Amino acid sequence: MKTILPGLALAFGLTAPALAADAPLRAPAPFGSTASASMWTGFYAGISGGYGRGSAHQGTTTAAYQGLGIYYSDVNESLPANGGLIGATVGYNHQFGQVVAGLEADFSLTGMKSHGQAPDGNIWLPGDRANQTWSTTVNWLSTLRGRVGFTFDRFLVYATGGLALGGVSDRTRFDYDDGAGGGFSTSDRSSKTHVGWTLGAGVEAALTDRLTAKLEYLHVDLGTQTYRTDLGRILIHADARITADMVRAGLNYRF
Repeated sequence: MKTILPGLALAFGLTAPALAADAPLRAPAPFGSTASASMWTGFYAGISGGYGRGSAHQGTTTAAYQGLGIYYSDVNESLPANGGLIGATVGYNHQFGQVVAGLEADFSLTGMKSHGQAPDGNIWLPGDRANQTWSTTVNWLSTLRGRVGFTFDRFLVYATGGLALGGVSDRTRFDYDDGAGGGFSTSDRSSKTHVGWTLGAGVEAALTDRLTAKLEYLHVDLGTQTYRTDLGRILIHADARITADMVRAGLNYRF
């Protein structure tokens, strides 16, 4: 018995390294391999912020002066409307293999604003002068978009597009000199909700099982609205079209 036990121990010691050498080696788990096949499925909410480079295009303008008729002007000028934005996001994703499709809505406050000026003369009376100045401000912006993308590891690359809404205000000031020592200055503000579309793309990364970070580009076209500015003796109608290119970063929490 004493001779058998050392023999078995010696035999095991010789065969164990050989068995270990024959066993398949497991490669280290890739980054994000702990995520399930449907890690992107579910509801989420988050915050975002960024910067927008916009354009406020002033088109046809008509100014009606009581008793003196209507003055037509085609301003046809695009002015920069740039500024920051910050807001909140909610959405839902569903994952089909490596494809992710979803719906996302967001609302942002913006500081995008433009300024313009249109001086002119001999409008209603010989020798008269008028100067119209205005500012166009995108106060808020909201989108409702579909998203579809491809996921690998912990990253999601996606395209997005859908409906865009913008709350825009137009403040106009009108200074008039009749050329004979008379004149006036007046101002007013009007607001409209623009309805348009948006298209873009982005990339999102899962930082943890719950927290994701994204970087996104959107082109927004809010269409054209006609602003009616009642200045008392002067009634102005002006067409304004708003477009913007925006880059946003955000953090989302998945429920």
